[in-house]
Amino acid sequence: MAVLKYWDGAGWQAVSSGGGLTLPLGQHLTFSPDSTYDIGAAAASRPRDLYLGRNATVSGQLSIGTAGANAPYIKTSTAGGSSLSVEAPNGDLYVSSKSGSNLAGNAYFNGTNWMRYDTAQPAMLVNAAPTLLVVYTAPAAANPISFTAPLQLSTAGNMTLAGTLTTPAAIYGRDIYASRADATGVIWFGNSGQEYIYFDGASYRFGTQNRRVFLNSNSAQYTPIQYATTNLGFSTGSGAWQELPIPAGSVTMSCEGSRATRIEWSVNYTNSVTGAIMGFGVYYDGGLLYNQVAQHNPGANYYGQACGVFYATPAAGSHRFGIGMNFNAGTTTVGAVTLFVTEQRA
Repeated sequence: MAVLKYWDGAGWQAVSSGGGLTLPLGQHLTFSPDSTYDIGAAAASRPRDLYLGRNATVSGQLSIGTAGANAPYIKTSTAGGSSLSVEAPNGDLYVSSKSGSNLAGNAYFNGTNWMRYDTAQPAMLVNAAPTLLVVYTAPAAANPISFTAPLQLSTAGNMTLAGTLTTPAAIYGRDIYASRADATGVIWFGNSGQEYIYFDGASYRFGTQNRRVFLNSNSAQYTPIQYATTNLGFSTGSGAWQELPIPAGSVTMSCEGSRATRIEWSVNYTNSVTGAIMGFGVYYDGGLLYNQVAQHNPGANYYGQACGVFYATPAAGSHRFGIGMNFNAGTTTVGAVTLFVTEQRA
C-alpha cells in the first residue's frame, strides 16, 4: 500500500487517511516503497497536464502519443544509460525548425559556442538551413570548436566538395566542377592509383601504366575538315598549277596558331596522254604550299591515284586548305578526292 507523507521540517510524517491533502503542497511528494506505484492508470484516472519548473529525470521509457505499443518513445539504449534512442516503431521521425536544424557528433552548443564533449576526438556537424545544407568538420583540439565546411548543397542543386569523392558506381549530371586554391586537380580511375588525368595549372597530363590512351578528336586534336567525294567530275587541260574546286566551305578552318597541322589528301584521276607528268601538292590560302607528288601516267586514260601527308604550322586565324594539281600534257579528269586537316592540340 502506498503511504502519502509530508515533511514537517524535522521528519517525514504520514498524512492521515481522513485528512486528505492541503493544496498547494508545502513539502516534497514521495512514495514508498520506491518505484512501486503509479500516478494514474494506462487509459483511465489519468491526470491531464504536467507542468514542471525545472528538470524531469526518467529512469525508463518516455512514450508520446496514444498508439499504445506502437507509440513513439524516447529511452536509454544501453545498459549503463549513457546513450539515448528516439524511435517511432510504426511511423516517421521529424526534426523540424524555422531557421535550421543541427545534427552533431561529439559536439554541443552551449548558447555561445560549439564545444566538444571529448577534446581528444574530432567533431562533425550537419546543418540544414532554409537555403543550404552544410556538413562541418573539425579535428581534435581544445574548445571551442572552429568548424570548416567541406561539403555544401544549395537549394539550386549545386554541390561544393572540398575533399575526395569516392563512389562505387557512376556519377551522372550535367556539369562537374573541381577546384583547389592552387588551381590544380587530379581525377583518378580505378583503384590502382596508376590511371589519372592531372591538371598542373597550365596543361593536362594523362597517366597510365601498360595501357593505351585514346583521345577524342576535338580534345587533343581538332579535325574540322573531313572532306570526301566519290566523283568530283572535274576535267581540265594541261597548264599551270591550279587548285581543285573543292567547295570552299569544306576546306576553311580556324587555327589556334603555332600548332603542328597534319594535312592528309588523296586524288583519283585519269589522263588522256601516255607518259604525261602529273604533279600534286598542298594548297594553303589559295597558293601552292608544297609540291608533294610527281608521277608519270602509265597509259592513256589509265586510272591513277596520288596521295600524301604533309605537316604545316599555320598562323592563328582562319585558313583555307586544298589540293593542287599540275600536268604537262593531255586532259585530266578528277574522280574521288579526300582531304583531312587536323590541328594537333596536345
